[in-house]
Amino acid sequence: MFTIEDSKTIQRHVPGSRLITVPGVNHIIVVNNPEVVEQVILDFIRDTGVLDERTTVAPAHATGA
Repeated sequence: MFTIEDSKTIQRHVPGSRLITVPGVNHIIVVNNPEVVEQVILDFIRDTGVLDERTTVAPAHATGA
């Protein structure tokens, strides 16, 4: 586990990275709040152009994942 300050330090040293905090969640956010995690990932993909416009990313709830 990293503190917020540790996370900020790591983020400053990783080019192109983002540090996103979600108030009121615990360390298993991916299990307890998958919609939040999904949206953060999709936003990152969209904003950074990691995938081009020909690539479709279906929301996890649409695929049953």
